[in-house]
Amino acid sequence: MIHSVDSTYLVLGARYLRRQVRQLVDQLGGARLGEEAECVHRARVASRRLRAALRMFRDGWSRKRVERWRSEIRRVTKSLGEARDKDVQIEVLYGILRTAEGPGCAAGLVRLLVETQRDRDALEPAVLEAADRIERSGVLDEILSAAKKVLARSEAAGDESSPAACRQAGQFVLERLEQLLARQDSLDDPDDCEGHHALRIAVKRLRYTLEVAKPLCPGQLEEAVNAAKRLQTLLGDVHDCDVWQDQLAKFARRESARWTKRCGGQGRFARLVPGIEYLKRERAERRGVVFQELVRYWRELKQQETWQRLRGLVEYHGAAESGAPPPATGAEPPRRGPEPPRSGPEPPRSGPAVREVPGAIPPRTSSFPAAGPTSVVPAPSAPAAPPASNGGQRAIPKPKALGDSSRRPALLVRG
Repeated sequence: MIHSVDSTYLVLGARYLRRQVRQLVDQLGGARLGEEAECVHRARVASRRLRAALRMFRDGWSRKRVERWRSEIRRVTKSLGEARDKDVQIEVLYGILRTAEGPGCAAGLVRLLVETQRDRDALEPAVLEAADRIERSGVLDEILSAAKKVLARSEAAGDESSPAACRQAGQFVLERLEQLLARQDSLDDPDDCEGHHALRIAVKRLRYTLEVAKPLCPGQLEEAVNAAKRLQTLLGDVHDCDVWQDQLAKFARRESARWTKRCGGQGRFARLVPGIEYLKRERAERRGVVFQELVRYWRELKQQETWQRLRGLVEYHGAAESGAPPPATGAEPPRRGPEPPRSGPEPPRSGPAVREVPGAIPPRTSSFPAAGPTSVVPAPSAPAAPPASNGGQRAIPKPKALGDSSRRPALLVRG
């Protein structure tokens, strides 16, 4: 183990890794049994979080060992990702079939649904093999064992959270934040699909890093995490619409060639065209609506100085190592507002003198804390989004659970 790593920082990593390994094991077990599509989704997310955490805490163990762990987990992420993408597309197609009103749309949409379901079925062996492979590799056992040793040493030494842990975690948060801000110009161009995809990845990485660091700043990173989560959802919707356009173009070419070869003409394929074109228009319109909401929300975050205040908070906690007083438990650092212009001499102030902090942030209508000395300034929470309505749509049965589970035991990992 690298001795330059703060012990309490490593404890933070050990607890997070242990939690995500257990989540991955549970969800891979559900995916093996074909319980529900969400098991694949949750297993994929757990594998991504594991990789993000291993990067943050890679200096706690040998580089070669950590890279092996990350490599094996990356294989799982890839296999689960391909299956999850098909699950999402199947769900979208069922939803559109409930509401499609264009004449003659059903034939093309149903044909596309059948092919997408067939593709998903073909990916099931890869999902099961990914679960088998990572079990055989022993990687999850090794991570649990390594985490257990760190926690045992910490319990014996009575380690508590330290400023060094805040500083080390803060370095990763700032790195991810800068990567995010470097991609923000892509929002100026609605057609910059590659830029939007890169921005989505940057947001996702920032979110996972913030989630790891949350225990070091109880209650102080929630707004930034929620902002990253919403951005990730909006950018994910935009990306999904882009993927649909590419997939529909390929689907149309395949079907055209297939029916030409089989029937010597385009007559049969012509029946599928209305459904294909309907879905193209629907996805394009959906992308436009979501992209507008994405730009609006990004501007809102900039007006509230969410990222500026996140940087200030991280730098403030990191500076505590050099002697700055840390904030009281559960309290927010203060936010100084702009002072009104004064026409005369400043009136005397009552109470104790207030120490000015360089770079203090003015108050905003947000609950996210900024950098500065201790005080509490309550702020209203953001309103919850209204629930989506189903609007009396006619029911279409959900896709069947996939995979033959009769011969597959649950995934077992010691620890």
